[in-house]
Amino acid sequence: MKMNKKEIEALIHRYFEAETSLEEEQLLRAYFQRDEVDEQLKIYEGYFNYFRSQGEIKAPEHLAGKVLQTIQKEANNKKGIRVLRLLSRVAAVFILGIGLWFLYKPGGTGEEIKPTASSIDWSKYEVKSEEEAIKVMQMALRKTSTELKKGTNIATTEIHTTKERWAFLK
Repeated sequence: MKMNKKEIEALIHRYFEAETSLEEEQLLRAYFQRDEVDEQLKIYEGYFNYFRSQGEIKAPEHLAGKVLQTIQKEANNKKGIRVLRLLSRVAAVFILGIGLWFLYKPGGTGEEIKPTASSIDWSKYEVKSEEEAIKVMQMALRKTSTELKKGTNIATTEIHTTKERWAFLK
C-alpha cells in the first residue's frame, strides 16, 4: 500500500498519542523498512526499526525454568492464603455464634427482669408550668450549643493539623 507523506505524518502523530491500531503500527513499520523514506521522516526510522535490528529476544532455558518455578510457588501461596482466609472467616462466624448463644442463652435462671411500661412513673418527668418548659428548653439549647462548639473546635484543630501535615509533605 502506497501512502503519501501527509498520511504517514498523521499516523506518526496518532502513534505518539497512542491512538493507532496494531494494523496502523504495522503500516508504519513497513513504511520505514523501505528504502524510499522521505528525508524529513528519517528521524522516526529508529522508533520503527529498532526491534528489527535487534532480532528476536529469547530468555535462556535455565532462566525460563526458574521463572516457571517462581510463578508456581506464587500460585501455591495464593491458594494457601485463600484457604487461610476461608478458615479465618469460618472461625469468626463460629466464635460470633458462640458469643451470641451465651448472650441470649435459652432457659436462664428464671429470675428474668421484664420491664414494663406500667412500672415507670412518667408523671415526675412531665413539665408542669410554662416557666419550667422554658428552663428545660434553655438547658437543651445550651447543651446543644456547647456540643456544637466542641465539634467546631475539634474540626478546626483537625483542619490545621492536616494543613501542617500537607505542608510537611510538599
